[in-house]
Amino acid sequence: MLMKRHCSRKLLFFQACIMSLALSSCATYERPRYTFNVSENIPAATILFRMDSVLGTTDFSISQSSADCHGFAYAGYINHKIEGFRVPGVSDLIEGLNKAFAPKFVDDVRSFERTVPVGGPIQIQGKASFSNGQTASSCGPLTGRMTPIAEHKYLAEFHWKKNQCFLSINDITDSNGMSNALEQSTNECSGYEK
Repeated sequence: MLMKRHCSRKLLFFQACIMSLALSSCATYERPRYTFNVSENIPAATILFRMDSVLGTTDFSISQSSADCHGFAYAGYINHKIEGFRVPGVSDLIEGLNKAFAPKFVDDVRSFERTVPVGGPIQIQGKASFSNGQTASSCGPLTGRMTPIAEHKYLAEFHWKKNQCFLSINDITDSNGMSNALEQSTNECSGYEK
């Protein structure tokens, strides 16, 4: 009985440490959110964001800055759920913390859309990550530049297969097929600008 009580105290201590780390990360820097107010007088385009991967999370940001790798604001994320891997006690704690502090990691989000202004180039940046408790990996950030056209719809897709990733941006306005809208791409950006 003494041994069992000692082990449960260690588990409680471990869970308290995890919670402490999660709460301390809540005070970290948060990137600005991308917003563009659509009005009838301002022409706009739509971008559909997706991730071409089985598992993991991809964060996307948008910049209207003319300077490469600057001015990014968080646009959203794609999250493909990881099913079947659970550590008793720890998984429940992490799931509870995610629901309380970071609901984006609980939902299974396959795509999202953002409206962007036209008339000048924009940059789209994506970074993917995967972790299942045993292994972790990431790819990116990758950045692409495009110039949206009014009333057009685009697909920005982060592709990640094995150890390679790339970002594609295509005009999907024409129902007969899509055309490349990526003008320039780079993996030279070190990350999201603070």
